[in-house]
This record gives sequence, structure tokens and C-alpha cells, in this order.
Amino acid sequence: MDKKDNFLSLFHRKFPDPYTTIILSLIILFIVNSGLTYNAVIAFLIATLTAFIVETSILYFKFKRYVFPKTAIITSLIVVSIVDPGSRLIIFLSVLLALIFKHIIRYNDAPVFNPATSGLFAALMLNPNAGTW
Repeated sequence: MDKKDNFLSLFHRKFPDPYTTIILSLIILFIVNSGLTYNAVIAFLIATLTAFIVETSILYFKFKRYVFPKTAIITSLIVVSIVDPGSRLIIFLSVLLALIFKHIIRYNDAPVFNPATSGLFAALMLNPNAGTW
């Protein structure tokens, strides 16, 4: 084992997996940008709980085992960062549609569209004024 192998293995052990890093970064950005108002916290809870329940249910139905839905949490954090916190129904629909599209619109076992973008597009067609980004 040379120095390069030792450095890379040390580097790999110090940092969590990329999905966890993205989730933590998006949570920090959400806290900084929202100011943790009542509406923002409720919107955050709606988005993350919807993502967790829907994605866990879909994955359990497909694979008959429980998997923590990191990508669904990332999708929900993107949605809650873009949609107005007062538009709770649009947040719920965006996350729900994003996860449904993620599992339905596929090619070579991969989603065709970015789930957060497709869910936002569909939900914001219902209420274009709900987007704040």
C-alpha cells in the first residue's frame, strides 16, 4: 500500500455518502433561507413526511423490504425550497407527483426526468403563483 492508497482510504472514511451530504446541505440552506417560520416548518414536515411515506411504500411494494428513501428526501427538500411555504397543497402534490413520475416514467430502469422538476412542473401548472424561486 502506497501513500496514495492510504490518503484515498482516509478521505473516503472521513466523509459520509454523497446523499447524506446533500440532505444535510439542503436542510442547512432551508434553515438559513426560511428563517424557520411556522409556515416554513409545517411545509418542511409536509414535504419530508410525504416523501418518506410514499417512497417507502413504493419501495416496499416493489422489493418487499424497507429502504430509507434518501433520494425522495432530497426531492422533498428541493420542492420545499422552491414552493411558497403557505401553499401546502401544492407542496404535497409536488412531492407526490414527483415520486409517482419517478417510478412510472422510466427508461432502462432510470427516471427519465428529474423527479423534483417533474413534480414541480405538474403541480405549478395548477397554481403558477405558488412558486417562489
